[in-house]
Amino acid sequence: MFAGVIKDYLTGALLVGGKSFGK
Repeated sequence: MFAGVIKDYLTGALLVGGKSFGK
């Protein structure tokens, strides 16, 4: 469960980061 939360957090960070960088 904890690993799943981390994975979701990292995935969300990548998605937000990608939008921020205009990818």
